[in-house]
Amino acid sequence: MRVAHKIALDPNTTQRSYFVRASGTARFAYNWALGAWKKQYQADRKPSEVCLRRQLNARKRGQYPWMFDVTKCAVQEAIIDLGAAFRGQLALDVAQKVRVINCHGGYLGHPAHRTRR
Repeated sequence: MRVAHKIALDPNTTQRSYFVRASGTARFAYNWALGAWKKQYQADRKPSEVCLRRQLNARKRGQYPWMFDVTKCAVQEAIIDLGAAFRGQLALDVAQKVRVINCHGGYLGHPAHRTRR
């Protein structure tokens, strides 16, 4: 027998604004890393999530100081998720060129930019 627990968050105004900032920072980091990954791949370099995290950390203090307002895990996990997406894409390409439909009705393919929905 499976038992499920339903947990609801009821954040106050301060917590809600923090959640919005953290998710926006994670979305920015993912999109930045996706662009950097594509540039490196087109330049025939082998990009990795560790390399991208180091590059972003080097630029963070000068160009993106607002990233320090939220936890570092938001940025790190976004780039780790991108690396997992590319590993999944490469595994799909290597296995065979099968057209797999995702949960939104589209075909699985190259990782795309994240949007606010």
